[in-house]
Amino acid sequence: MKTVNRICQVLAVVFGLTGLVMFFMNFATIVSSGNTVNAIGAELAFGGKLEVGGETYKLAKSADILFCFILTVIATLMSAFSFKSKKLRYAAPAVGLGAAIYMLVIALSNATKFVDKRPLPAVTSIEYAPFVLIAAIALFA
Repeated sequence: MKTVNRICQVLAVVFGLTGLVMFFMNFATIVSSGNTVNAIGAELAFGGKLEVGGETYKLAKSADILFCFILTVIATLMSAFSFKSKKLRYAAPAVGLGAAIYMLVIALSNATKFVDKRPLPAVTSIEYAPFVLIAAIALFA
């Protein structure tokens, strides 16, 4: 039983790190003024810069994506520290489940609800990359 517990702890850390890595991959494809640009999750969460048609625009921060990122970081850290502290053994999966549910809501919702497009001119469409749903599945695992 102890071996199964250790395997689950290791997998929780691995899948948490996988979820974090996916925040630094292509998160959304935005078509603005006839130009297609890709935004990574970190740019959307922390407010990055995108170049559209030769002009640079500073993105507004998406509080929802930032909150999901913070929950994922906390869940991963708690999972890593659960090897030393038995108190975190039950809290880490609970926070991880919260992050997974929140990410699943983001992944299954319309992208215009969670990607802030205000600074970009004439946005015609926003689509999530497949990694968004994969990150939610990794967090559930």
